[in-house]
Amino acid sequence: MTEWIGRTLSKVQIHQLLARGGMAELYLGTHTTLGRPVAVKVLRSHFSADPDSHERFEREARAVATLRHPNIVQVFDFDVADNYPYMVMEYITGLSLEDYLGAGAPAPRIVPPDVAARLVAGIAAALDYAHGRGIIHRDIKPANVMLRYDAAPIDPAGPLPAAAEPVLTDFGVMRMIGGGRLTAAGMVFGTPVYMSPEQARGETVDGRSDIYSLGAMLYEMLSGGPPFDPAADSPSELLIKHISAPPPPLRNGTPALQRVLDRALAKDPAARYQTAQALAGDLQIAVADPSGTTLAARTLPAGPGPPAAEPAPVAGSPVAQYGALLKTIDIFQGLDDAFLGKVARLLVEQWLPAGTLLFHQGDPGDVLYIVLAGRIKIFTRPPGGTEKVFAFNNPGSFFGEMALLTGEPRSASARAMSDSRLLVLAKADFDQLLADNSVIPRLMLQAIARRQATINRRLVEDPDVAAPPPTAQGQVWAIYSPKGGAGTTMVAANLAVALAQTHPGAVALLDLSLPFGQAAALLNLVPRVALGAIRPVAWRDLDRESLDTYLLQHASGLRLLVGAQRLEDRDAVTVEHVQAALEVLRRYFAYIVVDTATALSDVVLAAIVAADRTVLLATPARPSLQDLHACSRLFTEILGVPRERLRYVLNHPQPTPTLRPDAFAHLLQQPLDGIIPFDATVPALAIEAGEPFVLTAPGSPVASAILQLATALA
Repeated sequence: MTEWIGRTLSKVQIHQLLARGGMAELYLGTHTTLGRPVAVKVLRSHFSADPDSHERFEREARAVATLRHPNIVQVFDFDVADNYPYMVMEYITGLSLEDYLGAGAPAPRIVPPDVAARLVAGIAAALDYAHGRGIIHRDIKPANVMLRYDAAPIDPAGPLPAAAEPVLTDFGVMRMIGGGRLTAAGMVFGTPVYMSPEQARGETVDGRSDIYSLGAMLYEMLSGGPPFDPAADSPSELLIKHISAPPPPLRNGTPALQRVLDRALAKDPAARYQTAQALAGDLQIAVADPSGTTLAARTLPAGPGPPAAEPAPVAGSPVAQYGALLKTIDIFQGLDDAFLGKVARLLVEQWLPAGTLLFHQGDPGDVLYIVLAGRIKIFTRPPGGTEKVFAFNNPGSFFGEMALLTGEPRSASARAMSDSRLLVLAKADFDQLLADNSVIPRLMLQAIARRQATINRRLVEDPDVAAPPPTAQGQVWAIYSPKGGAGTTMVAANLAVALAQTHPGAVALLDLSLPFGQAAALLNLVPRVALGAIRPVAWRDLDRESLDTYLLQHASGLRLLVGAQRLEDRDAVTVEHVQAALEVLRRYFAYIVVDTATALSDVVLAAIVAADRTVLLATPARPSLQDLHACSRLFTEILGVPRERLRYVLNHPQPTPTLRPDAFAHLLQQPLDGIIPFDATVPALAIEAGEPFVLTAPGSPVASAILQLATALA
């Protein structure tokens, strides 16, 4: 295991190990910016040997980090270091529920029913909140419940303070490392003592699995031990009992409490409480009425009977609005209002923050989505290939209809490009409506077939209708000078604008002259966001429309991306940032000009290695000549840059050069690709006007030299 103490992860200095388990290690650290203690959980397991797990971890961790609930531990950040995923979380001082329950050992500790009901209420609120956002815990157990009490330390041997609040930890961790699935060895991730039958069988689980585990934890609080004794049974025997054996009745429980536990621990998920708060509500009633009379009155009688009529939706209600929306979707058109009303009652709203990956290509297809607000991108990205965008779903559009009918795996991935609000229709719920109606699926499939026939007919009539945009492979031109004062930024900005005039909307300028590039000032633009402010993976995922929101646009049509806005942003720009930025800019622009700093940092070298042309800019003096020789050897012999990619340009910042251009080229033993003459007036006036001189003085010798350079490089 990698040694983490003393290291810094995500601006967190790691101090000490708090706990070690089979799947993770928990450390205490200090956030160097916030100056507050935080917890850092470093996951273990098979993650480092499974490249596919990295993407799953990031997808799940991003979703977990969006959870904001008083009974859920806050996740501040997540990343992967040395192939180990880690999360930076809120640090909660206090006791875990496991520690509290075990404090009475060797005698079992029994929690009073009213205290258990209070704890379950907090946990249930957290679970329903997360389930409503598509996140399942998968490892509900006392060790993952912290008891927060800020007034004073909790006495493990005493009664639990009334103000102590349960806080769920490790949300989504089981999913991140492959939870709920059988491994090659036939084991299941999770904790067998509290595991639901469906999770024990290795099946795909939903929120009702967490409700079963919550019921098992409630059983332990009320009886002093879990439903099945881990001291008496092996892990495999525990799994078998969860699947097939009924839990022993509570020894000193009331009829009402037993009724709640029987339903919470039902083997069939459909027979369980369908929400955690339904369990918590019944538990409160059971505490108030131990006889169970009130609960019995709430239970519908078993046996056949006429089905209750569906109440008509109230005008203006969400159900009525959803029903009207369903009528605009072709697969639901032609279906009667009564059926659409039933479908509308199954729809659940889901909020997605911008950037959230909704599902990945190959994930189970079990949900239809309708966009109420925001924008969802549908795309694929083959291993090692370029992202291909198929569609953008805007408000009123829908996707996933074939998954709803057939359950086939997702053929593409989906990501929220902005904060989005969706309606979700689960296939499992929809299938129950179709159980006695085979006509409706056939009508829906016919609607899909008609839609596809229309698309095919349009393709025959106009083959260009659906032709995907060509994959751009833009050229990257890096501008570099081994010494300051050569006018690198001036040349880069004017060269980019000159190109933009002949290639409207197809030229970008990347300012890597760190820490403070001057390209934005020369173009009279104010940066909004810097390259280092966004993670490399996020840059790679941008479509053209989203990318334009981060780029500055000049009147010439040139787009500008600055590397850093502040001194502290400089260190945030990494080689991965440069590679990601050039990858996405190549995709959408024909030419990318890169302004670089004089210092040969890793960031500058990454740009030079990636460039199709590197312009070595020098002043006509012997020291510059020596520097060019040294740089040429470094780039070609050490970095492996082909010599034909290098271009040599002289810029005259002084009226009287030390070397004439022909003498400079002779000593350099390379032809010059451009000569920019001295001009004391035109560049100065352009700087004062906040415009490049190729626009303010297009006929000047210095502007003509830039235009000639653009032609030569192209």
